[in-house]
Amino acid sequence: MKRTKLYLTPALMILLSVSLAYTTLEAQWVGTFTTSNSYDDNIFGINEMQNGIINSNNLFIGYAPDSAHYALSYSGRLLFVGGIEDLGYNSHDLAYSYTYKYGDYSENSLAALLKGRARFNSDAYNTYNNTVLIAGINSEHEITQTFILSSGYYYRQKDYNNSPDLSYSEHEVFTGFRKYLETNTSIHINAAYQIKSANSVFGSLFEKGKNGNSGESFSQMEISAKVGQSLAEKTGLSLMYKRKFDLGSENYSGTMSYIDYFMETELYDDPYSYQSNEYSLTLTQIFPWSIMAKLSGFYADKSYNYLVDNQIDKRSDSYSGISLFAQKSFRLDSGVIRYINVSMNYSYINNDTNLDYFRYHNNSLGINFSFGL
Repeated sequence: MKRTKLYLTPALMILLSVSLAYTTLEAQWVGTFTTSNSYDDNIFGINEMQNGIINSNNLFIGYAPDSAHYALSYSGRLLFVGGIEDLGYNSHDLAYSYTYKYGDYSENSLAALLKGRARFNSDAYNTYNNTVLIAGINSEHEITQTFILSSGYYYRQKDYNNSPDLSYSEHEVFTGFRKYLETNTSIHINAAYQIKSANSVFGSLFEKGKNGNSGESFSQMEISAKVGQSLAEKTGLSLMYKRKFDLGSENYSGTMSYIDYFMETELYDDPYSYQSNEYSLTLTQIFPWSIMAKLSGFYADKSYNYLVDNQIDKRSDSYSGISLFAQKSFRLDSGVIRYINVSMNYSYINNDTNLDYFRYHNNSLGINFSFGL
């Protein structure tokens, strides 16, 4: 039970201190505390199944004065996995944003973001401790009340302090539009160009690491389309398609050898190591007593850039599944806690591939409690 003392106790202490502090805060402060427990029968997503119970405690505090253009926020997470020795971490985010409104339309804005994150893993996995710096700018321009253009740029720098060969920087340029029709239909089209480089925050190149991609840059493009349709007063349907193109990552293997850790996408299934077509369909329904439910199905075919065991064919995956989410909100008239959201989620995933190690399926069932402060 040593892990419980390490992760759960600080979460309860944070919740208590924040609750006391909010008795003197004004309305321009907002906060949420969320605690989640879920059972997953295949934590790592490989053919050697290992189950565990994931406990996650998340705190968010935001400050946004009514008369100002800026906002500040802090978010923290404490997580551990019961049943798997020493698998857990805590992370801390600080963010600053500034939004400038212009023109005659309410949607016309220019926003800047600066965000920093530090993640600390348990001693057994401290080789993956990292810091992240994100800076970006985003523009929204309302051509008409039903047609809105967006564009922007983001820079992301991730440094693994104890494993510098994993560190990288990333640039992203994106654009898109939203269109709303009189038929209660919304259309979202987006495109993004991304480039990833294996270098430090000071621009120096690292020695060759496990992924064999020392000092190189890799690029990709994503195009996505999402259509939302209201079917009835309390029923909605959305369809999403995303296509990812390889624009210079043919020799990029990703970091697939780091399969002893999870919740770090680039250490397990790096997006720059494959091309894909992705589809999803979501049905949303509001039931009596304001219970909201979502049923989703998804499918993706993914073509990777590295060879499988026979050293002839490249890895190819078919990724599919379903998910179910239900939530009920309870509003409170007074006190420190303004509302409580109770939700449950279930997902089933099946990954079929020509690389046996990554042929797997998993089930996950969770319950979440969110407190609005």
